[in-house]
Amino acid sequence: MVIALAQIEVGGDKQTNLREIGAAVVYASERGAQLVAFPEGAMAHFGDPGESLVPVAEPLDGPFVLQLRTWAAAHRITIVAGMFERNPSDPRRVYNTAVVATPGGTFGGCYRKLHLYDALGYRESDRIAPGPCSDRHGGRR
Repeated sequence: MVIALAQIEVGGDKQTNLREIGAAVVYASERGAQLVAFPEGAMAHFGDPGESLVPVAEPLDGPFVLQLRTWAAAHRITIVAGMFERNPSDPRRVYNTAVVATPGGTFGGCYRKLHLYDALGYRESDRIAPGPCSDRHGGRR
């Protein structure tokens, strides 16, 4: 299996980030990759520690994941990318979620970051809620 690791510059604008992701997907698939992986927070940067991530968060069936699924199907490649997911049980904190889009264009699953970085004066848990992807759908949608 050929795996591509895409290190992109992530900013605060989701549409710009999506264009970067799309270009990297094309680049990887043209070079024979069967899977392309992006960093956590590929959807949007983490911003300042005091800044809420809620405004950029989306549900797993939102436009960000839908676009990943569309590209995965169009280029017959598996895409793994980090996003900020809405958290209905704690509306002031999001999930830091890795999602998988399959070559068939389906949602392949997700992982919600469980072990948050709370050290050396930084508290990721102030803005991000821990949580495994073990909802009633078994982590699949």
